[in-house]
Amino acid sequence: MKKWMIGILSLLLALVLSAPVSAEAATSEQRERCKQVIMNMLYLADTDAKSISQYRMTAAELDDLCAEIRYGEGAEIFGGYYPTVYFSYTYGLLGEYVRTIRLANVNTDALYRYEQMVPIIDSIVAGIEEDMTDLDKLIYLHDVVVETVEYKKTTDAVYIASGALVDKQAVCSGYAKALNVLLHRVGVETSYVSGTSLNHGWSYVKLDGQWYHVDPTWDDTTVSPVGKTGRKNLLRNDAEFGKDHGVWEVRVIDETSESTIYENWLVHDIVGDMRFEDGLWYYVDTSSRKVVAIDAVSNSKETVFSYSNLGNVVLVDAVDDQLILKVNGKEVSQTIEEWKAMAEEAEKNVHITPDGNTVFPMDYSDIAYWRTGHYDATYGAYCLNRTRICLNELIENVQERYVVTIGAEDYKVAIREYNEKKKIIGSVELSDGEVYVPSEGVIYLGVSIYNNVQSKSVSYDVYEEMFVNGLVVGFNLNHEEQEPDCETEETVNGTNGYPLDFSDIAYWRTGHYDATYGAYCLNRTRVCLNDLIENMQEQYVVTIGAEDYKVAIREYNSRKKIIGSAELGDGEVYIPSEEVIYLGISIYNNVQSKGVSFEVYEEMFANGLVVGFNLDVEE
Repeated sequence: MKKWMIGILSLLLALVLSAPVSAEAATSEQRERCKQVIMNMLYLADTDAKSISQYRMTAAELDDLCAEIRYGEGAEIFGGYYPTVYFSYTYGLLGEYVRTIRLANVNTDALYRYEQMVPIIDSIVAGIEEDMTDLDKLIYLHDVVVETVEYKKTTDAVYIASGALVDKQAVCSGYAKALNVLLHRVGVETSYVSGTSLNHGWSYVKLDGQWYHVDPTWDDTTVSPVGKTGRKNLLRNDAEFGKDHGVWEVRVIDETSESTIYENWLVHDIVGDMRFEDGLWYYVDTSSRKVVAIDAVSNSKETVFSYSNLGNVVLVDAVDDQLILKVNGKEVSQTIEEWKAMAEEAEKNVHITPDGNTVFPMDYSDIAYWRTGHYDATYGAYCLNRTRICLNELIENVQERYVVTIGAEDYKVAIREYNEKKKIIGSVELSDGEVYVPSEGVIYLGVSIYNNVQSKSVSYDVYEEMFVNGLVVGFNLNHEEQEPDCETEETVNGTNGYPLDFSDIAYWRTGHYDATYGAYCLNRTRVCLNDLIENMQEQYVVTIGAEDYKVAIREYNSRKKIIGSAELGDGEVYIPSEEVIYLGISIYNNVQSKGVSFEVYEEMFANGLVVGFNLDVEE
């Protein structure tokens, strides 16, 4: 080939490969038509190259347009693609304008993912109420993302909106893009922020003409206890985010965030579920044990009612002037006025212990509270344990002490203790009337009931029948001591009294009855009768068939206040005073100062230990 021909070809090639030369900017009409071509490609997942030379778009102009589409009108469809998708250009002969544009690196299931995402978006947006302001819409959509998505690195989809909304798993970019997609659907302008020092991303949102930072990822992953919705990173300005978010770059727009409107916003301090109704956001303040309503726009709040005496309360929803709460595991829907009346009634029935602790009327005497099995925090689910049934939900807001009620012979209440991560840290089994004091670090309780003497499974139908017949199960109900389960016979003085032979470990339990609290104390030095003795007789002869052991008697009046005590050996006579109405009986080792375990007593009874009153009584 001749040198002059080679020179011409080289010149032409250089022109083709060179950057665009000075060119006139596309008109607004040309820009809009080019935008429609790109949008059609997106909605069809069309990977064929499209000619756009007629729109006279330079590469810089097209870059800006594609970014605008990605974070604006095309945000929703981009949520259906994997993050590796990009636009590929070719240029005209002289390089002034882009000749063709093509979608590159499109995953084969991109359009399918988008089609999966659309009905989910529709469903979420359908939850927006007519009287919600743009601010309320933002709170609602932010909370949906935080409550729905789990921070997890699995597939490439975690980086985009469809991973968050369809798979419910995402990393920071997936959280932010999901929120942006939802906000775009309701007409709120958004962009995306990419952290250059933290390798982190979040949303940039425009409200009432001002831009704000919103980080749904940190509101999900940096909140304690884990699993609660936080709002600390909702609507913050540059100065506030600069304290912990490092350096960042805002996509598409170059506006800063300087508004201080939300610097002292009450919503920032709320952790947990919030539900909107009639212009107000309702939430349960677990620290003060109050249901509170907040006006997010005016930044004001009011206490709706105190639930201090209702027990465990969880917010479910607020719909059509009805506040739906789960009280002690049971879902109840009532008006605000009805809830106030219920709270006032509970206050009348509450019991305050001498040390100032509140006793909650937690009554679970309804099969609807229960399910087969028990909660297993290892799996975060209920196991199919056919030997017992358990509460449908874990108990939160654990109190300092509980008195157990289980109105069924041979049945016990089993309590599993969980920490804030719902990991089991302890367990205890209690009979009717026993006191349970949670150990340190307990945040949740899993409660189940079971047959203590029957080794084989008890079906759910059996429990159901028991509840229908009036089975009572609860904590801190106005518990009254039951009469001893023993028959009476005629004593030597002609009055009805007890043979009172307690030579069976089943009569006994660790500790001793403490009438100050109306409960049994965990005293490891002795064992005591399960119940107080009533119907006082004129005298008793004590039997304790074990060397070095004694019977301790506590005397109580009609109010179950202790008025005296006695310690008696084998064969000694005890005569109650006139004021004595109840007796609390325990046995203990008289010469051994340290505690004697229940197992030791159990072995003694198995070997024939005799304990009783009024056996072979002779005046």
